[in-house]
Amino acid sequence: MRVSRRRVLGMMGLGALKMAGCHADNAQGIAKSGPLAAHALVIGIRAVDPGEYDGWNEPLSFSELDAVAFSDHLKKKVGIADVTTILGTDVRLERIRREIVAMGTRTKPGELACIFYSGHGGQVVTHDPGELDGFDQSWCLYDGQFLDNERYWLLQDYAPGARVLVIADC
Repeated sequence: MRVSRRRVLGMMGLGALKMAGCHADNAQGIAKSGPLAAHALVIGIRAVDPGEYDGWNEPLSFSELDAVAFSDHLKKKVGIADVTTILGTDVRLERIRREIVAMGTRTKPGELACIFYSGHGGQVVTHDPGELDGFDQSWCLYDGQFLDNERYWLLQDYAPGARVLVIADC
């Protein structure tokens, strides 16, 4: 049996939302009380600025299409009204930082904040003793690498009791 990429993304999205603690009926967008109390930031980038990566740029085929499909799924099938989608050359460090902080101010205790990233992942040498392998993990944004430690610290300001789900397809 052949399964389409859109169907796989849909199954992944629904399963991830259920794992994040959303009630099954609510996660399917059929809650009697209205839309799912959730917010999403969906990021897709197929190519980076070679000037920021020492000349390296290896474009991906489907990362932006995956982000669009996931965004559509969240809006139409899951029922999340607050979905921000950022693609291509708009996927820049300051913009992503700003959007993560802004979503945190909108997310109340008990609500879900979902961040989906589709693009290249990387590693940066670090001297942080907390990184046992000697590397920070990163998302390769258009104008530079977005380190896992920075994402962690940005998410610390979310309301206590808010649920945060990060899906990284790198």
